[in-house]
Amino acid sequence: MECCGIKLDEQRISNVIRRLTSVLLIACFFVLPISLTLKSIIVPIVVAGLIYSYRLQIYNIYSAPWSIIIVMLFLLVCCDSLRGIAGFAAKLGLINSYIKLLFLPLLAFGLQNARLRFWAVQAFLLAILITVAGCALKYFDIVQFKYPGDPGACFFNHIVTGYFIAFAAFLSAVYAVQSKGNYKYLYSILSLIFSLDILFINTSHTGIAVFVLLSLLFFAYYGRNYRKILYVLPLLVLLGWSSNMIHVNFNRLHQEAQDYVGSNQDTSLGYRLQFYKYSYNLFLKNPLIGLGTGGYASHFVLDKPILTWDGALQPHSEFWFIAVEHGLLGLILFLLFFVMLFYISLHIVEMRVPMQGLLLSFLAGCLFDDIWLSISATGYLLVLFTALGIGEWLQNGATESLKSWGVCSLKIRAATVRECSQQPVNSP
Repeated sequence: MECCGIKLDEQRISNVIRRLTSVLLIACFFVLPISLTLKSIIVPIVVAGLIYSYRLQIYNIYSAPWSIIIVMLFLLVCCDSLRGIAGFAAKLGLINSYIKLLFLPLLAFGLQNARLRFWAVQAFLLAILITVAGCALKYFDIVQFKYPGDPGACFFNHIVTGYFIAFAAFLSAVYAVQSKGNYKYLYSILSLIFSLDILFINTSHTGIAVFVLLSLLFFAYYGRNYRKILYVLPLLVLLGWSSNMIHVNFNRLHQEAQDYVGSNQDTSLGYRLQFYKYSYNLFLKNPLIGLGTGGYASHFVLDKPILTWDGALQPHSEFWFIAVEHGLLGLILFLLFFVMLFYISLHIVEMRVPMQGLLLSFLAGCLFDDIWLSISATGYLLVLFTALGIGEWLQNGATESLKSWGVCSLKIRAATVRECSQQPVNSP
């Protein structure tokens, strides 16, 4: 009798933890664009709840081939921290920036419920709407708060904020196409609001570039259906041409390219090109396995390749950064990680276009900047939204071509565990 009571208590505790974890999962999507502190508090709680909920399946979750790629990439960063000239604190900081990738398999298994995924997306869009409202208040000089004088920055700097809003414009546009009734108009209005912010308030080169890339991708997917386009992005072409921000960014880039060819290389574009040249030289020192975790920043301080730049943690390119520190081996694992995510995106429906848009914009950003994995906010955007896609993939089950990925057996084991835990306990 006492044993039965203990089992019932454990089941009640498990149900409470699952529900609380689901609520906090949605909260993760809401706080991501708003507060780094709240995100840092909520994510560990969610991960702990998922570990408890899937404690009987942890080995199966991380032994699936798509998870093994993630684990191998993280282990490579850890192993490379055992060599190189960087200090312990620098190495530990870089390991911490990659640890978020280990959360991806757990988060995906926690997002197998379609209703949970729906509310997670709504929470993110609501947070972006609040962000845009804050940018508008700063733009019209009604109130100034964090990053005063920069209307393109709200809770984060203008680069991260611009990327968030550009992706949200694309995401809401996709949902407008996929939705019916009043939801179609609601998402269309959201997409238009976010687009107006990018075109007229945003001060980030990254935001403009990502917005243009995702707009092209959107038209590539839905351009043949005139009615759907009419609902989603009305007059965006005219708005784009009238946007002063686009013209300013284009003219500045053209001028900096001319300056680099001439005598002035100390511009935004010029610094990047100098970083890439120096990264290439570092890469040649050990092209196979790289210089070790933290190697780029340490060598930059010693070599002083750019006299007008005191120190650089990264070379403004995620690809060059990985190539320098982890060599071709690291680059291959990094690209395999994205190939795996693209492969999964081909086998889902609802999150296919948003997931592919996120991956393409992320890869494009990795070419010209280093904020993607190293900065917590943008890195978690990748982790959370790819977890949505993988969660849909897992919920839909494995096709014959995906059985080798270990999903069928894993889902069967999960179902068996749930059925056993839900059986009534009979008194002796």
